[in-house]
Amino acid sequence: MLSRRHAAHSSSIFTSTAAIILTGVMALISALYSSVLIFSALSSLFLIGLVSRIWTYSSSKNISLKMDTRSLYLFAGNNCHLNIEIENNKFLPTSYLNLFMPLSKNLSITPERTRKPDQWEIIPLAAKNYSTTEVGEAKLGRLRWYEKKEITLHFKANRRGVSKLEDWSIRTGDGLGLSETEIRINNGGAITVYPRIISVNTAIFFRNLWNSETGSYGVMEDLSVIKSTREYQTGDSLKHINWRLLARALPLSINTYEDILPKTVHLIFDGESFSGPRAHKKEMEECISIIASILLSLKKRQVDCYFSICKGEESKGRTIRPKDGIRETLYTLSVYEPLAEKLNDAGTEIVKQKAQFDITSILSTKPKVGRFYYFSYDAVSMDENIARNISREELCIFSYLDTRKRRIHGNLNIESLIAGGRHE
Repeated sequence: MLSRRHAAHSSSIFTSTAAIILTGVMALISALYSSVLIFSALSSLFLIGLVSRIWTYSSSKNISLKMDTRSLYLFAGNNCHLNIEIENNKFLPTSYLNLFMPLSKNLSITPERTRKPDQWEIIPLAAKNYSTTEVGEAKLGRLRWYEKKEITLHFKANRRGVSKLEDWSIRTGDGLGLSETEIRINNGGAITVYPRIISVNTAIFFRNLWNSETGSYGVMEDLSVIKSTREYQTGDSLKHINWRLLARALPLSINTYEDILPKTVHLIFDGESFSGPRAHKKEMEECISIIASILLSLKKRQVDCYFSICKGEESKGRTIRPKDGIRETLYTLSVYEPLAEKLNDAGTEIVKQKAQFDITSILSTKPKVGRFYYFSYDAVSMDENIARNISREELCIFSYLDTRKRRIHGNLNIESLIAGGRHE
């Protein structure tokens, strides 16, 4: 769906409605007073402004645009493309077509071509919480009469976030730069960038869930359920020999058993611990990537995960259940930002704020969960309700600071979860 309007800021003042009316009236007045020179100048300005506006308005009519309005999803560090089909459904051609793309404040995605916004563009961009340092731009060329064109735009995913396409617009004009019309693209969808995925160590999530030795990837065989039998091979355990078949003088066979998986786990992210008087943004981004990577790895191994996050600047504290799906969890991590900074009563310095969780939903999962994992910048800032209601045996804390003030619970370094060491 498209809507049009005259782009006054990027057009000549002589093509504005007020200027056209004014020069027309003044030209008539000068004609009445027989001032030929003034009449010629004013009438020329009037005609140029009027013709320019009429051409721009007419050439911007009956332009249709098709864009995949479904949300696109990708992980930080990857690339994506967006296909646009634009058609001129009239005899009058267009002089040019430029696509204007406001970008998210954190520049989660950037197109191939960007520029600094013009001065008149900064205020409306800031009002809608877009980036005021960069905007995207693509030159789509011109369209002849009844011409259809397909264009592919390429984007790079820089970091997690959501980039809305609802304020994208096409700009076209008379070709002389006198008048320009902005064609708004409504209901443009969004591009969601999930956190960057890295290699992680997940062994601890399986060791803490079994009371006995685990098999590979934390999977154990259920010796009470025989799935099938196969021919004996050198190195097979004698415990798995099917003695019943052997007693019938059949070839030596080995039992294969059904695999069983660990219990459900619950990951809790205290994003507010990374904020405060001294923010730790780099560590928070790394922690979010680690959590997203762990969740994907555990899902691949068929381990159900609950995930809880504290209240953010534009999101509420919530708990996501396994049946809600991994996409819901990844989206929640993508849009999270800590609460807006808060000053003390004197208004002189920033104070640290406590994380606000939906404690009821977290504690309601206790009967279903084998282990809780709490992620924060430091263990000291852990939510008191969680520390009080979840026992030492049930809770493990991952933090960046090696503090001993939480000896009642396990306290491990977050960076130990990165396979091969910290990723820069």
